[in-house]
Amino acid sequence: MAALAAALGRLAADPPLRLAMGRAGEARIRGDARFSSAGMAAGMEAAYLAWLAGPGAGRP
Repeated sequence: MAALAAALGRLAADPPLRLAMGRAGEARIRGDARFSSAGMAAGMEAAYLAWLAGPGAGRP
């Protein structure tokens, strides 16, 4: 717990590090197809199809 508190303290005290981490996170999200409109629509469609199929359908 102390290591986490120390790391968060360092992050809070280092604006360039916060900015770099934020940019890296944004780039990761933007590059992940699940977060595109098409990816979210595909995920929602898969969830609905699984729901319509009923419990245990298509699962081992």
